[in-house]
Amino acid sequence: VLTPHDGEFRTLTGALPEPQRGGDMELLRDLLNITDEAWQMLRGYMVAALMPDIPHPIALFGGLQGTGKSTTARLIVNTVDPSPAPLRSEPREAEQWALSAAGSWVVCLDNVSRITAWWSDALCKSVTGDGWLRRKLYSDSNLSVVSFRRVVLMTSIDAGAMRGDLGDRLILLDLLPIGDGQRRTESEIDALYTQRRALILGALLDLLVAALEQLPDVSLPATPRMADFARVLASV
Repeated sequence: VLTPHDGEFRTLTGALPEPQRGGDMELLRDLLNITDEAWQMLRGYMVAALMPDIPHPIALFGGLQGTGKSTTARLIVNTVDPSPAPLRSEPREAEQWALSAAGSWVVCLDNVSRITAWWSDALCKSVTGDGWLRRKLYSDSNLSVVSFRRVVLMTSIDAGAMRGDLGDRLILLDLLPIGDGQRRTESEIDALYTQRRALILGALLDLLVAALEQLPDVSLPATPRMADFARVLASV
């Protein structure tokens, strides 16, 4: 995906490694500070993120300060849709959000402190399908159209009260406190992730294949909001 920046075109999406067989998703789990319940949800979320034709709920990584929310989110982004800017700041206005969201498949907003009414609406639209119009030039009436549906992640200690429609499109992934004797440096985690990355991607693709095989036979007792994602989660 190419976007204009200061007269140049720069990519917001990087290359994935060649996947390797013989890996296991636990190679990634070992690097994350996440609860067992949240890990099961996250596995399903990552599989669903590889399916572009369905809406995806917003994944919110929550936890106290120092629980590794940003590191966790960055590793997930780099596994599914690597980017030179895997973590981004919350937008100040609609145009900034539209351009940021349109620039890559997975968008992660780091350290979200509040969700305003306009952004709540924009987030809901961005995971189900959104379009944004503007004039190409102020001197003419030609329109430029930005259309997208994205996988959105957020990290936050406390994002404040949320509107009901956004809450229905959100899953909360809790991170655990890290003991002093258990904490690893970011460079240590990055080194391990780099070594394991191709195996992790191979394991994720194997899980995707298995889920796709099960998906036609999945029957839910009730149909929740984000029903397509629920079926994928059940197949995983």
